[in-house]
Amino acid sequence: MVSRSYLRQGAAVNLACIPSLLAGAWISWASVSLKKLMDTEPDLEHIGFRLNTYQMSWMICLLDLGNASSPILACIIMKKIGRKYSLLISGCFSCIPILFLFYQDVICLYIARFSVGFAKGIAMTTLSLYISEIAESRIRGTLVVFVTIYMYMGILSVLLIGPHIYLSTLSITLCILPFVFMFFFSFVPESPYYLASVMKLRDAKESLKWFRGSDNVDEEFTAIVRKSEADMKETGSFMELFRNPINRKAMFIVFVTSALNRLGGITSLIIYAPKTFPETNIPYLDPAHSSTILMLSIMAGGITQYRVADILGRKPFLALSSILDCIALVLIGIYFISPSSDYSYVVYILLILYGFCVTGVGAVPYILVGEMFPMNIRCEAAAFSTVSMAAGSTITNKFHLLLVSFANTSVVMFIYAFLNFLMFAFTMKFVFETKCKTFEEIQSILEKSVRKNERKRQKNGRSV
Repeated sequence: MVSRSYLRQGAAVNLACIPSLLAGAWISWASVSLKKLMDTEPDLEHIGFRLNTYQMSWMICLLDLGNASSPILACIIMKKIGRKYSLLISGCFSCIPILFLFYQDVICLYIARFSVGFAKGIAMTTLSLYISEIAESRIRGTLVVFVTIYMYMGILSVLLIGPHIYLSTLSITLCILPFVFMFFFSFVPESPYYLASVMKLRDAKESLKWFRGSDNVDEEFTAIVRKSEADMKETGSFMELFRNPINRKAMFIVFVTSALNRLGGITSLIIYAPKTFPETNIPYLDPAHSSTILMLSIMAGGITQYRVADILGRKPFLALSSILDCIALVLIGIYFISPSSDYSYVVYILLILYGFCVTGVGAVPYILVGEMFPMNIRCEAAAFSTVSMAAGSTITNKFHLLLVSFANTSVVMFIYAFLNFLMFAFTMKFVFETKCKTFEEIQSILEKSVRKNERKRQKNGRSV
C-alpha cells in the first residue's frame, strides 16, 4: 500500500513536470516539421511559407537560445515569489506560440521557438529545486528523475503522432496544454523550504503537512526552519557560488556534469538522427524512424531505471550510464569509418543501447543541483546549471551537421564518445554519493572535503 505522503508528492511532481513534457514536445516539433517546412519540399499543408537550410538551423537553435536566456530571470522569480509561481510563469511563456497559429510567417515562428525555449529555461531551472524541496530524502532522486522522463515523453509523443497530423493541429494541442497545467497546478502548495526562507512559517507548516499527508511533522518542520534560517543568514548572489570554497566545489561538480550532459550528444542525436543513420533492409530500421527508435529506447530506460538513483546511488548510476554510452558511441563511430549495408542494422542496435543507458547522464545532474547547495544560493546554482546545459545543446545542435560535412559522422561519434568518457572519469574522481542524505548531511560532506583539501595543500606547502 503506497502511503498518502508518497501519493501526494507523486501527484505534485507529475503536475509540476508538465512544462518539462512541453519542452520535450517542442524539441521534437522541430524534427517533425523539417520536411513540412523545408523549401525543398512542397507546401502540402498550405502553411504559407518555406524555410531554407540557414533559416531552419536558426529555428532549431532559437529554442536553445531562449533556454539559455531565461534562467537568471527564473532565479529572480523563485526568490521573489517562489518556486510554484515560477513554474506557472513558464506556463505563460509556453502559450506565446499561439501567435504562430494566427500569423504564419518566419518571424512569428522564430518568436514562438524562442518563447518556448524561454519557458523551458524557467521550468528546468525551477523543477529540480521544487521537487527536491517537497520530496522526502528516501525518494528525492526518484522524483527528480521524472523531470527527464517527462521531457523524453514529450519528445516521443510528438515523434509518434506529429508526422500523422497537420502541423497546425499539433501546434494547437501544444498551446492548449499550458492552460491545463496552470489551472491544475495552481491548487498544489508551494515548497515548504521556500516558505520557511521568507518567514511564512504557518504556510510552510501547512504545506509540509499536505505533502506528508500527516499533521505529525513537527520534527521535520523544525529541521527545515533551522536549516533555512542558517542558510539565509548569508546573502545569496552569483558571486557567492565562487567566493565560498564549499559552494565553489559544489558548483564545479554541477557545472561540469550539466555541461557534459548535453555535450555528450543527446539532443543533437535526437534532432539529427534522420540525417545521420543509414538505411537497412529491415522494416522500420531506417532514417525516417531513427529518432523514434532512439526515443523509445530512452523512454524504456527511464521507465525501468527511475528508481536506480535511490537504490544504486547517484554516483554509480551516472558512472555506469556514461561509460556504457561511451562504448556504444565508439562502436557506432567505428561502423561509420567504413559503412556497410550488410551490417547497417547493427548501428540501430547500438543506438538502442545508447538510448537505454542515457537515463543516468540525463537525470543525475538535475538531482545534484537540487541537493548540493544551501538555500540562499540554490536558485543561482540552478540557473547556472540550466545555462550550462543550454550552452551544451546550442553547441552540439549548431555544429553537429557542420562537423559531419567537414569531417564525417565517425569523427562526430568519437567526439561524443570522448565527452561521455570525460563524464565517467569526472564522476569517479569528483562526484560523491548523496543518496538518502538530508541537505544538512550533504553540506557537511562538502565542508569536510574542502577542509581535507586545504590541509593537503598546507602540508604540501610546508614540505616544499
